[in-house]
Amino acid sequence: MNIKQNLLYFLCKTIYKPLPIEANDVKRIISVEYKNLLIEKNTTFNICKLNIQNKEYYFRECKKHVEFEEYIGNLIDEYVDSLKDNNSLKIEIVKVRSILMKQDVMNKLFRMGIVNDNSSKISYFFKSNDISVWGIQELENIELSELKDLFQYLWGEIYSYRLNAGLKKGSYQSFNASKSLATKKIADLLGLGYLIPETELVKLVFPDGNEKIGTLMSAVIGVAPKKMSYAEKQKITPKFQRDCNSLNVLDAICHERDHRPGNYFVRLNSKGEVDSLEAFDNDAPMTFFLTSNINLVTYWGSSSLLLSDGTLNLKHVDKELSQKILELKDEEIVDSLKMILSKIQIWFVCKRIHKMQKAIKHTMQKSDDFFISDTEWDKKTIMEELGDDKINSYLKIFCMSSLKEKNYDD
Repeated sequence: MNIKQNLLYFLCKTIYKPLPIEANDVKRIISVEYKNLLIEKNTTFNICKLNIQNKEYYFRECKKHVEFEEYIGNLIDEYVDSLKDNNSLKIEIVKVRSILMKQDVMNKLFRMGIVNDNSSKISYFFKSNDISVWGIQELENIELSELKDLFQYLWGEIYSYRLNAGLKKGSYQSFNASKSLATKKIADLLGLGYLIPETELVKLVFPDGNEKIGTLMSAVIGVAPKKMSYAEKQKITPKFQRDCNSLNVLDAICHERDHRPGNYFVRLNSKGEVDSLEAFDNDAPMTFFLTSNINLVTYWGSSSLLLSDGTLNLKHVDKELSQKILELKDEEIVDSLKMILSKIQIWFVCKRIHKMQKAIKHTMQKSDDFFISDTEWDKKTIMEELGDDKINSYLKIFCMSSLKEKNYDD
């Protein structure tokens, strides 16, 4: 049993439950066709690629929070509907559905856990290929790869269901959407909107009258760091260094711990140098958690953001960003987030902002040249950061980390 995970589930039923999404919260309605909505694999919370007027977006649905049996049935149906007609899962849909919806199997599915918990059923299944963990040996005639694709689709949606346990039945599941929308709002407040893609709450309407509510995010253009060689990742500009450190500060304010290289793309300039980044997957479960802590350490092992004396543990931070943080008032934060996050979540955002303001002031007193303007980021500041053995910054993780992104089908 994963005690931390069970504690999170409990908190999601009580003080950490999301603010419900109401139908009138949706400001944009988009007519789409099913053929233009394609499921993407290898994501925790399922996301669909969507083409609208020849422009690419990503849509993450806020599903209805219904009874679990209905929820599972809907998931199976919508996944199988997306398959080609010759897929064995689709051919055997009646059998697949009846077996997966047996009460003992549904109980196991509900408690399947998450992939990055080595003690979970879903993690064991992807490593062992043992379908008996679910009690579905009757489906051994189905291609294992197709079953694994189905379970990859199911586990994130079931995880989302449990994170939304604090909502009333019939409500739209808003746990993840609230985090994506709030991250963009905070980024815009701090002048860092360019680091986070445009994200909005929309309703998709299909030709048969079916509707889906969820977040629509502009597709991020760039290169996935995992596709770059070590040598290519050494060719970085001072602007990229600034963006990495700014993202670290933004993440501390949002309590976002999962902006690893797999969750952002980079863009290259005309010289082939890494010049900027844009972060997606801005809805990790602990984002906007109920903590005032800004001494952030990410899941990929970045350094603590604060030193023991309360100063910032980076080599430099953008001067304009620090000024925006110092000038930020509680009223601005509340006004920006009041329709997205709960009151207690917003209260903790304000507390983290206050601590960041205090850390900036302490750092200013200690170092005159810590906060620098755009023109002061240069090759020297890059070498200064990469050569410091005492910190493991976002920049160093990008350039030097030997960690690999893990997928269920590796």
